Order: sequence, then C-alpha cells, then structure tokens
Amino acid sequence: MIFYTKDWDGKITKNDTSKYYFLKALKGVLQEKKHKHLAFPIQHPFPKDETLLKIARYIHANLEKPLTIESTAKEFGMSTRTLSRKFKEILGMNYVRFLRALRITRSLELMLEGKYNMYEIAMMVGYNSLSSFSNIFKR
Repeated sequence: MIFYTKDWDGKITKNDTSKYYFLKALKGVLQEKKHKHLAFPIQHPFPKDETLLKIARYIHANLEKPLTIESTAKEFGMSTRTLSRKFKEILGMNYVRFLRALRITRSLELMLEGKYNMYEIAMMVGYNSLSSFSNIFKR
C-alpha cells in the first residue's frame, strides 16, 4: 500500500474513483494510528544466560553512555575476552553489534513517540554526533 502511494503527486480526485477511495481509506487509518503505540513494541532478543542477561539489561538501561566492551566487562568483574566470547557463543554476535542493535532499536522507539528531533534521539542512545548516528543507522 505504501508503494502504491509512492508516485502519488496529490492530484488524485474523486474522478479517479478507486485511487481516491484507496488513499482516503489509507489516510483515515493512518490518522487513527498516529497517536497510538505499536501493538507490538519493537524488541531485541535478549540472552537466556543469567549473567549475560544482567549485562544486556545494564546496557539497555545505560544506552546514552559510552559503553565500551572494556568498561562493561569491568563493571561486571570479567575480562573483555570472556565477555566477548559469551556474546559470540550465546547470542551469535559480538558485543559491538549487540550494542549497536539495541541503540538502533531504542532510537526507532523514540522516533515513533514523535517527541524528539533526530539530534536529541542520537544523544539519548549514545551517539555524540548526528552524522555518526546517521551512518550507523544507514548501515
């Protein structure tokens, strides 16, 4: 439906019966959903391993901070090598990829709220510039 509207230049009138009523219905549905939250919140898979779950919750609660693998490992009294290995074995991704995915997921949630501009969102999820946030988001 969205692809259908891609080429719409706003000149569809009641004379274009099917197109007109389709777009009118789409506009009505979008207006209804505008101020509602998603039925299914955006979520990222979390580990089942208890230690890694605590770490993942810590990361999620502190996304605005510079969360290096070194600082997170130190926070939980383990080596960076052990933490890195746990992420790869249990989640199938490295620490940086997990952190990036959480930040992007949270930024999508904040965008849907419609309360913040892109710069504010970038800062809230731990990026120190809009360009770095934009590059990661595109990637």
